[in-house]
Amino acid sequence: MRFKDNIALIIGGASGMGKATALSLVQEGAHVVAFDWQEDKLALLQAQADGPGTLETFAGNVNDAGARKKIADFMKEKFGKIDSMVYAAGLVDFMTAPHNCDDELWDALMNVTVNSAFKLTRDLLPLLWDHEGKGSSVVYISSVGGFEHTSSGTAYVAAKHALTALSKNLAWSYRDRNMRVNLINPGAIRTPLTQNTELVLPGRKMDPEGIGLFYKNGVNILRGEKQLGDASDIASAVCFFLSEDSKFCCGAELTVDGGWCSY
Repeated sequence: MRFKDNIALIIGGASGMGKATALSLVQEGAHVVAFDWQEDKLALLQAQADGPGTLETFAGNVNDAGARKKIADFMKEKFGKIDSMVYAAGLVDFMTAPHNCDDELWDALMNVTVNSAFKLTRDLLPLLWDHEGKGSSVVYISSVGGFEHTSSGTAYVAAKHALTALSKNLAWSYRDRNMRVNLINPGAIRTPLTQNTELVLPGRKMDPEGIGLFYKNGVNILRGEKQLGDASDIASAVCFFLSEDSKFCCGAELTVDGGWCSY
């Protein structure tokens, strides 16, 4: 087992890629804490966890400073350290074109994707750096939209680019403090991300103008069910970065997209 007795915190752990990662870590012996705002999905996750590891759930909104403090205090008081941290929280912007992107949509994407990622990581640094022996590992789940420049989807693309920059800065800043930071860039993956976003931003739908711009400008998008990945594909990549198999990886990116960006 690669993660026996590993203390892992998964932010956005109730569904999709975060859920798949949490379940994988439990199967390999980790003590996992899944943090998410969806209490009903956390309960389902708890029921599905099966393995030599353990799973605890912690309900809270990553955008809430009080909730961030509570999870930081909980991890400090119960474990005193974090060996593995995965930031899997995110939203979509419904392929909204730049001229249709209002402040509410822009702010929602920036807050969940990058602002809260920074603030929570900053608050957890004392539990992540300067470990004796094996160091800690942090993984952010970004997107191929974090390095490809597309038309429309403006808030999503900008937020993911910012998350990529954040991960690189943290990796460089703390590489000498026994802490590694790496990034996963998923392509088209089957997850409930769109449905989750509709709960946060009710009434939002896909933007026809944005989708038109997306295809008009020749984006090489995957088509068909056979070209969609599963959340487990991302979980496998995350676990690689969390494990000692990647002990010399810091500030690295791993694109898991089924060939989407190979053109």
